[in-house]
Amino acid sequence: MMELKKREDKTEEEKKKVGEEENEDELKVAKETVTTQEEEKEEKKKKKKKKKRKKKAKL
Repeated sequence: MMELKKREDKTEEEKKKVGEEENEDELKVAKETVTTQEEEKEEKKKKKKKKKRKKKAKL
């Protein structure tokens, strides 16, 4: 009985470790997507500013 309980504890610990690693991976991916989205927004703003400057220069 003790051996079975020890095995169960080990498998539960391994499952927890795997779950934590997966969560960390998901968090990394989420952070990367947020940063890329922010970068894209900044690029769009810069492009808009450039267009406005060009329009003003033409006038």
